[in-house]
Amino acid sequence: MFFLLSFYGSKNKRFSIFFYLITVLPFVNFLTVFHTNFQYSVFYTFLIITGATYINKGKIDKHIVVVVLLMLPFLLRVPFGIISNSYVDIAKDVKPFFILLLIMLFWFGFKESIINSTFRFTNAIKHNFVIASLFFISMDLFDVHKFFSNDPYFEINVVRYTNFAPFFLSPLLLYILVNQVKVSKIHLLYIIAPILYSGNRTIILSLILVVSVYYFFNSTIAKKIQYFSIVLISILILFLVTNLAGESTALGRFKELLSVEGVSKSLNNRFGPYFVTMDNSSEIDYIKGKGVGTTFFIEWFTYRENIKDNNIYLDNLYLTLHAKYGLMSIILWFTFYYLLRSVATNNLYKYYFLFLLIIGITNSFFYQGSFFWLFFSLMLFSSLSKEELIRKIS
Repeated sequence: MFFLLSFYGSKNKRFSIFFYLITVLPFVNFLTVFHTNFQYSVFYTFLIITGATYINKGKIDKHIVVVVLLMLPFLLRVPFGIISNSYVDIAKDVKPFFILLLIMLFWFGFKESIINSTFRFTNAIKHNFVIASLFFISMDLFDVHKFFSNDPYFEINVVRYTNFAPFFLSPLLLYILVNQVKVSKIHLLYIIAPILYSGNRTIILSLILVVSVYYFFNSTIAKKIQYFSIVLISILILFLVTNLAGESTALGRFKELLSVEGVSKSLNNRFGPYFVTMDNSSEIDYIKGKGVGTTFFIEWFTYRENIKDNNIYLDNLYLTLHAKYGLMSIILWFTFYYLLRSVATNNLYKYYFLFLLIIGITNSFFYQGSFFWLFFSLMLFSSLSKEELIRKIS
């Protein structure tokens, strides 16, 4: 389907359909066999063909050249990784850099067509809300996800519906809150509900923190009092609802954050494997890292026969990158900032970068299948004016 889409109609039409499909289709973990094989997601085909079309023009945007030069020190370490790590793990480490390149080719090659595409946020978020709601209810009431997958993960974890939409909706919601864009209550429901269905604590807490930082530095005292009062009331409501929520629900995941023991356990799960990997490392390893293809033993993966116990990343991007690349990993964070700044037509890019910094504490988003849609969305909203956004969401 995505192969045929690469040649369908005008660029504006192709991009509109592509964005719509990425937002609403159920790219979820229990349906992985239908959309991802050998780390290759079906929509990559569209990106590769589109990127190749741009390269074929023979003119490469200067920003792409800069980022390729910034990525070069990482890629030059690949041959050294082959000595001590498997080809598969090295390929998994190289993949996110390849995806970042595709994002750049896609954006800088077709920016005007992307911004001027007929893609309407309204239709996508409305249809995604309906599909996500149906899936979430079916999962909660009828365990429909267990029909598609026998992974024991679904037997002991809460019900969550996490397609790619939340990684587009969260930057959209941040834009609306920071720029005080007036949208209807039904549109807010379309945006917020799928984020809650995902049960993604990192995204939800990151949104709250980033918006809080914005209002703390950019509002009057009256506005500060009003905003933080709303946040306090919302937290109290979430606290009450979370206590009432069942253990198997998405909100049930937040119960862990309501006790010191729960928070300690959560952080240990995320950070512990880093210290195991770095145990007995030399001082130079803390400076240069252990190299491309470095993995982490995840103790709680042992009950899942379908995945390896040694994972290519942790639930913390800072520690993941440091273990592999040492102090050089700072370059990648600068690359994220540089790209957001290079496309910015508003000051929101600073808050989107802060959003990434916070997410990175408990999520290695760079290695996730959702990385393309998350980072591309941040670039898109960094470049859209308030008027353009209103036009697309009205």
